[in-house]
Amino acid sequence: MLTRWLRIGDSAAGVYGTLLTLSVLVGLSLKKSGPGVMAITIGVSAAVFWIAHVHAGLVARWVRADTRPDRHAVGEIMAREAPMIESAVPAVALMLLAWLGVLSTSAAVWTALVYGVVALAVWGALIAYRAGLGMTGMAVVSGVNLGLGLVIVVLKLLIH
Repeated sequence: MLTRWLRIGDSAAGVYGTLLTLSVLVGLSLKKSGPGVMAITIGVSAAVFWIAHVHAGLVARWVRADTRPDRHAVGEIMAREAPMIESAVPAVALMLLAWLGVLSTSAAVWTALVYGVVALAVWGALIAYRAGLGMTGMAVVSGVNLGLGLVIVVLKLLIH
């Protein structure tokens, strides 16, 4: 899976999915939603955005090539956008653990937030590595991604 994630398109979907997951998580915690509702909402949100990105990718390919995408193209775009859904899995799993009573909802939310922020930094490093930006580029891109994640965490802190 890591080699697939090293591709720029996959990395972009992973960053987008992680930011989406963190944003939905913060919004749901503002509403004081239960962990079961959070798990379902995060999963459904990731799936809906994944479908939207796959659709947009297919339309863009159709317009560029002036021919309808074949099954291979559909599968390729679905796979390229898969990290958008995969990035939601840890948060969904944590919320399910809270729903089962293994973790408190607060612990699950904060663990998911910390995981997401770290994942954004890792995505940044993968993107910079793949783009050949060197160590400085890795630090900059990871820092930007980390900053985006921290903005979401700060919003969470301000909400509560």
